[in-house]
Amino acid sequence: MNTKKIEFKIENECTVRDFLKEQLSKKMYKSLRSNGRILLNGQDVLRHITAYPNDIITVLYQENKSEEDWPEYSVLPNIIYEDENYLICYKPNKLLTIPTKSEPMSLYQSILYYYKVNNIDASISFINRLDKETQGLVLVAKNRLTAYTFNNNKEQIDRKYYALVKGHLKVKKDTIQTYIAKGEHKRFVSDSGKLAISEYQVIEEYEDTTLVEFHLLTGRTHQIRVHCNYLNTSIVGDSIYGDGDGDIMKLCSYYLKFNDPVTNEEKCFKIKPEWM
Repeated sequence: MNTKKIEFKIENECTVRDFLKEQLSKKMYKSLRSNGRILLNGQDVLRHITAYPNDIITVLYQENKSEEDWPEYSVLPNIIYEDENYLICYKPNKLLTIPTKSEPMSLYQSILYYYKVNNIDASISFINRLDKETQGLVLVAKNRLTAYTFNNNKEQIDRKYYALVKGHLKVKKDTIQTYIAKGEHKRFVSDSGKLAISEYQVIEEYEDTTLVEFHLLTGRTHQIRVHCNYLNTSIVGDSIYGDGDGDIMKLCSYYLKFNDPVTNEEKCFKIKPEWM
């Protein structure tokens, strides 16, 4: 059991109770009664107390990390940004985000190794996940409270991708709204599935391929790959929804924008895909 701390700066007058109910999950909020402390400007307070602009609410809680039973993956991750509550890292192509029994090496163990080498006492909660074949930016919460805060505000996290697709698109800018269902080996568009919404626009056309930017409004598994198929094309290198061509899949999570869960400051991260 490890004591964790996170601080919030108040912007508008409110009760401590109302503020924390907006920031935390119901489970986390209730657990603070027996498994945590709430401070206002450094002093223990009752939840009905009013907090004013520029006040600091501090939450202290116990985090019990489970023992990991995966082999060590002694490869350091590419960290783009890090503070005490979360980090942004780059996941390369052909690496799983989280391990499986059949393929235990993943970004998850790479981050565990990074924690071990740097003596960092933190947990790992992926706020966004990428397919094994997809490369790009991944947001990782380093404690349970930050994970709850991000997950409760997931619709406010902007995610954009670059995809190099085959051929040219008739409609250069549009919104795709379908339902995606899970098949035996891949996903497909079906009214029995879950709602999936993608905005896209053509960035540049080449001789026989097109660079397309996708902005995700939902986060379904294989969403962009399925929506490319819906547009009668496929991503270059996609061996599941296309012919693969023996190349790496040209799909990259190149852009993440969100508000910092503590300071509420807008954060924006961009990278250039290695294949551009």
